[in-house]
Amino acid sequence: MKGHLEFEKILQYVAISSLRVEPAESMKNFPKGAGRTDYCTVFEWLRRRDVRRILRVVVQDDHPISADSPRAHSDAAIKHALDGFQIEVWDWQKLDISIDTIKSVAPDVHEVHLYSSGNNAVMRGWSDTQGLLILDQVRNTFLVYNRYSSTTLVISLIQCLSSNSWKRFISM
Repeated sequence: MKGHLEFEKILQYVAISSLRVEPAESMKNFPKGAGRTDYCTVFEWLRRRDVRRILRVVVQDDHPISADSPRAHSDAAIKHALDGFQIEVWDWQKLDISIDTIKSVAPDVHEVHLYSSGNNAVMRGWSDTQGLLILDQVRNTFLVYNRYSSTTLVISLIQCLSSNSWKRFISM
């Protein structure tokens, strides 16, 4: 079956939910850090099938694959996984993801879903002029945040974003 699957160059979406994947051979020498790398294998597989554009990427990245493994993929692994794909909707469900990570692999993204642990430094970074505003093609931002997050920071983030365009926020 390996040679029988053909894909279009554009996929409507790729959704990965709590999946355990054996690392690809190319990941054997990937720098070992604090994060997972296993989903890189899925995206490498799609790349080898000549997929170039993914309209919506949805990755549930908040569950460890084993008791001794890290919970989420490192930013470096996410960059490696999505490098070379054009992405319109970003929904990689990793807490406190760096905007630089999104910008480096999805510079023309139109919609971003962000997941906050309530970390003040991260929320300040997102609301900074070098934060979400550097994603100049974004039309919609969905923010999922801890209800115990600093109200002042959440309001600051909303004001920063609303000055750019209409945004929607969700509280957990």
